[in-house]
Amino acid sequence: MNIDTAMFMRQEKIRRFPNSVLAKQDRFFKDAEKRAILFGLQEEKHWSSFAASVCSQFDRFGSISEGQLFAAKNFLADLEKKRFPLKITVDLDQ
Repeated sequence: MNIDTAMFMRQEKIRRFPNSVLAKQDRFFKDAEKRAILFGLQEEKHWSSFAASVCSQFDRFGSISEGQLFAAKNFLADLEKKRFPLKITVDLDQ
């Protein structure tokens, strides 16, 4: 099976079964911000139980709630602050 056939079969399944997990995941990934949050959680799921539980729920149901998205966004922001506490900016116009 080549890639075109596989993509056609995937799109056909999404069209025929709009409430399937695959269709829900496809709709979820259309939003760039949600996609970035989920990819950030997938990078952290090996050491964080919170990230692992949110990723497993996404795999099982095809989406995550708005509350979980908010918590995940705050989680990733706090992680960024811990990893890179100082952000140095340079004003090149001076």
